[in-house]
Formats: sequence, C-alpha cells, structure tokens
Amino acid sequence: MSMGFKEKRLYYKCDKCGWSKNFIKGFYTSCEVCNEAISLEYNIDLNNTLNLSGKSAGVWRYSSLLPDFSQKTTLGEGGTFLSKAKRLRQVFKLKNLFIKDERTNPTGAFTDRGAALVAAAALHYGFRELWSFTGGDIAASLAAYAAASGLKLTVNFEDHPQIEKLYQVVFFGGEVRRFKKAKAGAYNVTPKDPFLVEGYKTIAFELFEDLSEVDVVVIPVGHGVLAFSVWKGFNELKRFGFIEKLPRIVGVQASGCKPIVDAFEMGLEKPVECKECYTIARELLVKYPLRGKDVLKALRDSRGYAVAVDDADIVDSLRMLAKYEGLLVETASAAVVAGLKKLLEEKIVDRDEVVVLIATGAGI
Repeated sequence: MSMGFKEKRLYYKCDKCGWSKNFIKGFYTSCEVCNEAISLEYNIDLNNTLNLSGKSAGVWRYSSLLPDFSQKTTLGEGGTFLSKAKRLRQVFKLKNLFIKDERTNPTGAFTDRGAALVAAAALHYGFRELWSFTGGDIAASLAAYAAASGLKLTVNFEDHPQIEKLYQVVFFGGEVRRFKKAKAGAYNVTPKDPFLVEGYKTIAFELFEDLSEVDVVVIPVGHGVLAFSVWKGFNELKRFGFIEKLPRIVGVQASGCKPIVDAFEMGLEKPVECKECYTIARELLVKYPLRGKDVLKALRDSRGYAVAVDDADIVDSLRMLAKYEGLLVETASAAVVAGLKKLLEEKIVDRDEVVVLIATGAGI
C-alpha cells in the first residue's frame, strides 16, 4: 500500500533551540524563536509501506516525501543524467565513479529543484511575489518558476552578481534591484528556506534509485544548502528503511573562501567567517554560509570530510571535464573534480568505493 503525507504528518523543526510547529499552523522559513535555519520533518506511520516514487512530473514524483501542496509547479526538473564518467575513471583509477549532471535541469542548474517547491509553497500560502537573496543560479531558477506560476519575482543582489543569471531573470519577466530590503508581504527566499532543501534532497532519492548504494558524494559548498539537503535526503531514506548506511558527504570549497573547511578542521559547530574572500567560483564566494551549522552537522554525521582547492586546480578541472567527459560546467562544479583528486591523494577515498560527483550547473 502506498502512503502519501497529509499536512498533519509534517512539521517545522529548529535543531538549535528545539522549536517545532505543525505544518498546518502557518508559513515559516526560519525559527520564530531564535531565527536560525529550520527543516521540515515527517512523521511516518511505519505500519504502512512507503512508495518512494510515483507518476507525477518533475520532483513531484517523490511527493510521498515532500510537502502536500495542492498546486504543484513543474518544468520537468529532476531526473537528471547520471554519467558513468568512463574516461575520468581511467584518469583517477576509480572503479565506480559517477557524475550527477544537474546541467540538464530547465535553467541549467540544480536550483530548479528547490524553485519548484518554493513556487508551490508560495501558491499554497497565498503569496503573489517572490524576492531572491542573490543574483546566482537560484535567481534564474526562481524567475523561471515564478513565470510558470504567475508570480512576480524581484532579485535583490549585493556583491559579485552573475550577470548572465540576471539576464535570465529579466527574460523571464523578473525585476533586478540592488541593496533593497524585501517588500512587506513578499516571500523572501534565502538559504535558510526549508522548501529549497526539500527540492534539493530529491538528488539523493534519484541516486538511490540509480545506484542503490553510494559510498561517497562530493558536493561544492557555498551556503551549504545543497550538501545539507543531500544528506537530509539520504537520512530520510535510512530512517524509512530504504538504505542501511549513509554515504559520506564531502564538501568542497575554494582555498580563497573556506569558512566551512576551517570550521570542520577546527572542530567547530559553526562556520568561521571569511574576512577577505576571493575565488573564481562565484557560487562558492560566501563569507558566512547561512546553512553552515547544518552542513557541518551533515559532514560529521555521515563521517564525511571538507576539503579546499585552489583556483588553478578548479580551472584545470574545468578543462578536464570538457576534454575527457564532454561536460562544460560552471566553476563550482569543477571544484568537485579538484576535490576528488585531493581526496585520493590524501587516501580519504578508496579507489573501489562508489563515488558520485555533483555537477551543479552549466558553464554557459
């Protein structure tokens, strides 16, 4: 028997102070007590059989482990290609290396998965306008899904905007502003947003369906939302009996901006703010990750690791992915290849393990 979730089975939870709230009690994107990032948790009746995937389109095929929204926006996100990376296997002498190619999402990035959930949440709670916290991949994704949902989008960017993403925002009908506060009554989308996490975690579900067992997942880390989300997805799979052990989550940052790596190495529970940051990988240029505490917990809970790589190695990895696998990716995606090389050199990853690299977005 399949089981879908009703609203009463879903609640908001803050790991820092313990605050929780039933999903039907209102709309929250951060803790109303301490303002920390929150997550959505599911209360399962384990006497029923849970069917992981269904027949719905996009990420909504996993609706049994997603919020139960009546209006579901999709542009066909998810279901992305899992490359066997045959030539890179030879380069790194790895038996089981895979690349999860998120470039094949509608706007060319993994952020489409989260945007689908945000758009559905906005419609569910009666919002008519979205605000984006950055001019990166998520801005382009939100613009596309806002257009498909009849919502207005305003992108508020500060430093280091990705101009090509802002062009996409404008084409989708969004507005671009600089140094503006979110409009009262608008849905302000930040890295703390639990609905982004719900969309991104479907990567873990797809990896489970494709591979059954994964040993290591290597993920670029900016605000830490993706790495935390993938961990959450695998954690739910383990909790509900689909897998027996969690894969090790490895976070990769640039040497010029590594607040998570520094905190991980020092044994801290929260990020070390980067005072003077620089990297060519703009999605990794985050001085203080807003999901930092969560991603550090995910790395340690999964017995994972955090590694920093130089910009020169990122550029070399960009060329390597293009030359050996025919993949033109964004710089943050190339960082995971550079990270893998370092992990192998330091013998943190064994050559017979099943390793997945997350290519987060397209290079053009």
